[in-house]
Amino acid sequence: MNKIKFTVKNTLLCYKFRIGYKKNKIEYPEIIEYLDRTYGKPIFADNFSSLENWKVTDRNEWGSAMPRNLCTFTRENVSVKANNGLQTLVISTTSGQTPGKGWNGEELIKPASSGLITCKQLLRPGQVVSATVNTSKSYAGSWFSFWLCKKDTPGDDRYREIDIFEKFMERKDQKKYTLSIHGGKKDSREMMSFSYPMNFVDEEIVTFTCELYQHSARIFVNGILLCLAEEPDFDGEFRILFNDGPSTHDGKVTEEEILKNLPKTLEIIDFRIYEKGKPKI
Repeated sequence: MNKIKFTVKNTLLCYKFRIGYKKNKIEYPEIIEYLDRTYGKPIFADNFSSLENWKVTDRNEWGSAMPRNLCTFTRENVSVKANNGLQTLVISTTSGQTPGKGWNGEELIKPASSGLITCKQLLRPGQVVSATVNTSKSYAGSWFSFWLCKKDTPGDDRYREIDIFEKFMERKDQKKYTLSIHGGKKDSREMMSFSYPMNFVDEEIVTFTCELYQHSARIFVNGILLCLAEEPDFDGEFRILFNDGPSTHDGKVTEEEILKNLPKTLEIIDFRIYEKGKPKI
């Protein structure tokens, strides 16, 4: 993957995003009308009346505890709730010794618990996924994520992951997000990424949209293009995931500092999938 080209192109897009944000932003709920007008009616939308459209990772499953995180993922930490007249999907992170299973299926206990959800609807090239989220309740050590991961296919050892956003909180009140594109083989992954500030964005109602094509991915924030990745080949079907995964971020935050800030939540306000997104540049 051409990391230099990726970095230069997206640094310029990020600059244009910051300069034009106040004038060009489209926030929720107006963003929904804009998306429907741009892509047509969604082929899938969730009003969060239940969790029936989501697979919720639970403590007894393989991978319910990831190596770098201080938590296990449990069903109890995922719920649908009424908030300001809307039904929303909420991922909670709480302190407390919680059992789970690691990457190798080993039993272990973590000092916190959180939630990881996977949409039962898969995404494929030619489609668009959009989510309005509330990330304002992040905390030092949080790791809020909205990402796509290619579904395993027999005989295909390519690894593909698109991190539409990751909010790594390495200190209190930080408003920095990271976009990442993963490629390569499963045993030799490659990654292109860059971070950008969001001090000027209302984090209680921010909408991330990803147009997925076979040879490109385009990511928008409140209707404005922020990231363009023209490689690698994104052929296949992709799982859509959300989670928090508190971490010390390689020693930048202490475990004690993280646990004293809990409980906290990542809230999903709106979620939609569209067919055949149209390039905007």
